[in-house]
Amino acid sequence: MKIKILKILKLLFKLIIKDSKTVNDLFEDSIAFFENNIGLEFSEYIMLKKFTKNYNSEKSVLIDIGANEGQFMGAYLKFVPNQKIIAFEPIQTLALKLSKKYNYLSDQIVIRNQGVGDDNTTLFINKYKYSGLSSFLPLSQIGVEDYKGKKMEVEIEDRISVEVVKLDFLFSKIENVKYILKIDTQGFELNVLKGAQQLFNETKIEAVIIELMFIKKYEDSQKYYQVMDFLENNGMKLFDLRGHFYNEHEELTEGNAIYVRK
Repeated sequence: MKIKILKILKLLFKLIIKDSKTVNDLFEDSIAFFENNIGLEFSEYIMLKKFTKNYNSEKSVLIDIGANEGQFMGAYLKFVPNQKIIAFEPIQTLALKLSKKYNYLSDQIVIRNQGVGDDNTTLFINKYKYSGLSSFLPLSQIGVEDYKGKKMEVEIEDRISVEVVKLDFLFSKIENVKYILKIDTQGFELNVLKGAQQLFNETKIEAVIIELMFIKKYEDSQKYYQVMDFLENNGMKLFDLRGHFYNEHEELTEGNAIYVRK
C-alpha cells in the first residue's frame, strides 16, 4: 500500500515541480527503501547511498561495531553486495542470531561476539529491553526521558560480562588492508576510536560511519565535539551529517556522520 501511494504521489509532484529529476530521485529512493524493508531511518539510507556511490568500499573491509540485529549490515549489502564485513556484537544472543542469519555468506561476513573499546579487558554491558539502547554505560536521566518519549523500553534486563578488545590489537599488524569503521556503541564511540589509534596513525582507516549524541544520554559519555575533534586530528574530514533523533522541542539529540580521509 505504501509503495502504491508513493507512486501516485510521484506522478502528482512531477506535475507540480519542474525539476523532475529531483522528484524522480526522491520517490525512487522512497520506493526502494520500503520495498527492501531497510532497517534504518530513511536519512541513514540516503546517507549510505551517497557514500557508496562516491567511494569504492569493496577495496576495504567494513568493521561493524555494535551490529545489534544486523540493520546496518543488511542495508549496506543492498548497495555493496560483495562487501567484506567483520561485525562485533557483545550480546551473545544477538551475535548468535547474526551468525545464523548470515551463515550463507560465511566466506564474506565474520561475526565476533565481543565488545570493542580502548583496552583489552572485560566489562559489563547493560542489556536494555530495547536492545538498541544496550551500552557499557548506563542511561542518564536525560536519556531515559528522551527514549521513553520515543516509546522505547528503557528497563535493564540484564548486566552481562563481555570480552572487550582494541581494534589495534586485532588489525594493526595486518598488511595491505584498509578499513571502514561503522561505530554505534551508545556513548562509547570515543573509546572505540582511541583503541584504533595505531590504525589511524598508519592511515589504514579509510572512513568512519559513526553515531553522534548531542545531549548526554549516557552517564560518563563523551561530548560529540570530542569525537569530532579526534577524527579531525587523525586525518579525517566530514563527508556527511544527518539528523536521526529529535526531542519534543524539535532539537537535534542524535545524528549520524560519515568521515573520510582528507
